[in-house]
Amino acid sequence: MSHRYISAVDAHDLDRDDLEASAASRARTELSAAEEELGRVKQELDRFTEGLGPLLGKAETQLARLAPRSNAPARPCSPPPTPSTPSERRGCGRTTSPPGSPPSPRN
Repeated sequence: MSHRYISAVDAHDLDRDDLEASAASRARTELSAAEEELGRVKQELDRFTEGLGPLLGKAETQLARLAPRSNAPARPCSPPPTPSTPSERRGCGRTTSPPGSPPSPRN
């Protein structure tokens, strides 16, 4: 697209005072074709941009709904265990570790 325009400019020394009419005509034809092609590409990009607008709006709405959920405090999956013995109720805890966990250090 733009390479066609650049190629047309590079192919002709348009700054020359003694530029032949046929060379100027060819350059004008090539530059006009490049300009038309750039116009078509711009229209395609504009249509693409218009199509993205609704998608972007929908994504922003979904993201706005997601943000409050991800910032909410985590809820525990299950309530903490209720102390079952008098020593546990006083805060002494169990003396054995649950299965699969490392033993508790004893003081």
